[in-house]
Amino acid sequence: MAKDKDKDKKATPITPPVEAWQLVCGPNETQAQSFARFAIDPATTATITTLQYNKPTGEPLSINALADAMRVQVDQMKGRDLSRGEAMLAAQAHTLDAIFNKLAQSASLNMGQHLSAMETYLRLALKAQSQCRTTLETLAAIQNPTAPTFVKQANIAHGPQQVQRQAVVGGRGA
Repeated sequence: MAKDKDKDKKATPITPPVEAWQLVCGPNETQAQSFARFAIDPATTATITTLQYNKPTGEPLSINALADAMRVQVDQMKGRDLSRGEAMLAAQAHTLDAIFNKLAQSASLNMGQHLSAMETYLRLALKAQSQCRTTLETLAAIQNPTAPTFVKQANIAHGPQQVQRQAVVGGRGA
């Protein structure tokens, strides 16, 4: 009787662990050219890396949906919309600050007892602090670009060549 029940059950398809990429050849493009374009596309490589570091815990993440979202972000940046980049830098600065504080606290706990561990924690803490500072400087440079510097140069070649340079910054001669 058990065999009859097994025969009546329908086979359920097995979902592959990785969704297949949807690749469309462009006009006048061979399949090999399409694969090559796909392989070096920044959105594609970023999608692969993102999937490697962000393993989904519930519903599987759609590779194609993630790649499409990545391309939207890339296109926005190309269109000079840096809002997502600014948000990333701000979040990364906060994360680096948290890493700095945790490592600095760990260094403090090892002070006087385990000097090599303290030194390692403190060195890593200061690296995180330096990266946080650099991240904030980059964010500030994006939000407040510096004024361009114009340099005037005159070459006079009467006899020996003499070069006079005058830098103009903010409308003034230097």
